[in-house]
Amino acid sequence: MSRNATPSSFGWDFQVNAAIVLMLENVRAIKSVRVEGKKEDIELLLENEKNIYAQAKSVMRIDDYRNVRSKLNAGLATLNDDAAHRDYHKLIYVTNSPNPFNLDNTMSAFYGHSRLSYADLPQSCKDIIDLEIANKPLQYIDTSNLEIHVIPFFTDDFQQRYHVIKDSVDKFLFELNNNTRGMADELLEIWQHEFFQNCTQGDLDLVIKKKDLMWSIIVLQSQLHPENTLLEEYDDGEVEEIIRSYRYLINNRCEKFEFISQVLFDFQNFKSDEKGNKKVAEFIAAKCDDYKCVFELNEICEEVQDIVVKIILQKIITNRFLVNDIAKKVNL
Repeated sequence: MSRNATPSSFGWDFQVNAAIVLMLENVRAIKSVRVEGKKEDIELLLENEKNIYAQAKSVMRIDDYRNVRSKLNAGLATLNDDAAHRDYHKLIYVTNSPNPFNLDNTMSAFYGHSRLSYADLPQSCKDIIDLEIANKPLQYIDTSNLEIHVIPFFTDDFQQRYHVIKDSVDKFLFELNNNTRGMADELLEIWQHEFFQNCTQGDLDLVIKKKDLMWSIIVLQSQLHPENTLLEEYDDGEVEEIIRSYRYLINNRCEKFEFISQVLFDFQNFKSDEKGNKKVAEFIAAKCDDYKCVFELNEICEEVQDIVVKIILQKIITNRFLVNDIAKKVNL
């Protein structure tokens, strides 16, 4: 994604990263995410078919408060339009300004990464919102469902700019599974790319499904080396070369979680007198041909097909506890 220091590209960058943070804050409840959606900058569809609508406004300089009030007013007007559809669970105004109301005496309330409901705002901030609602009028906004979020997001030092975003990913991974720790940088880069691609798609019905976002974690955890495979009968160099095909296929599998679930269900019900890796190897040998039709491998020779499918099955089974953790903790 573009990281040039221009107001438009900076705004896109903030919007994409704000969407990632909001997704993680609501990960158990959401079904899918859309950046630059039909109605709002960020749209989170929940499992109950309600929506979280978020209006994202940014400033390039941390000390520039000249237009924060006008940005807030414009954001409230857009959120009011969203509220008119009555299909929302929550309305969020998210910004990177530490002074979103341009009131110096309230800045401490928005210090760092803050998430404040209308009820928790300083009274002077409530008064500004109330006056804006009364004057427009913004009759559809229910302040009991309104939140103001501030995400620190500044400087041309990308490590510093994305510090809070990375911390959010890191915290999520820590709570998810101990084996996923240390993957935050790579996972954030993958998600940033997916979210940016989403916001540039003209078809507004194209959303990012939660299960596909979670698949990225399994992909990162599934990186292979020849010595980590059960394919002892093959040359290590041959396996290393074929792993390239494996990476492409596993990254681009359609209906990924459904496929994983089927493999794990079959493995759980597989009858064998063996234990551990021997059982895994026996299952893979017995079931390899059954799964070949799932992949588009027609142009690959039979031996290579065998290796690719065996590697994928091995990694799915090896990561079955991680898959279970993800499914349980993010409500898949």
